[in-house]
Amino acid sequence: MNWVVRLWRRIVGSELDVASPSFKVRFGADLPDDFAPGTLSVAGEAGSYWCAAMVCPCGCGAPIHLSLVQTDKPSWRLTLDGSGRPTLYPSVWRTTGCGSHFLLRRGQIFWCDSRSGILPSI
Repeated sequence: MNWVVRLWRRIVGSELDVASPSFKVRFGADLPDDFAPGTLSVAGEAGSYWCAAMVCPCGCGAPIHLSLVQTDKPSWRLTLDGSGRPTLYPSVWRTTGCGSHFLLRRGQIFWCDSRSGILPSI
């Protein structure tokens, strides 16, 4: 049962890694041509966002595009906390290239163990 508590704390961010940079959100009608590291770019109009994009946080530099249209498969849901920090549901798992698998929760990146699909122990 203890592992469930550790996993929950890791997901909701009660044990944030203060050394990792916090992601900011940039809203616009369209996505920019270049994505800045540490920035989640969101395209659409207030209340009707269709796409989010970012540079892969592993450092490989690959762009990641995520659909926010709920009828698309796959799609993600974006929420902002009271401080404007972004959270994406579900996790992001690159199936090509670097194969990164991570959570973006309250502006922080939490790495997943891509072999098993679960977070490493805390």
